[in-house]
Amino acid sequence: MRITKIDDTEFISNFVGDGYAMTYGRQVKLYHRLVRLADEDGNSGVGEIARPAV
Repeated sequence: MRITKIDDTEFISNFVGDGYAMTYGRQVKLYHRLVRLADEDGNSGVGEIARPAV
């Protein structure tokens, strides 16, 4: 299998109220990127890359 294409897009989601509590902080927005990979056989998959709360 050989990866032939990688697409990404930014996705910003706002939380209602006080935000989302995480073990290392509280976040009021979740910033991450959705990543789609495709291989030469036509298979594809989706994942995400997220950064820690600030």
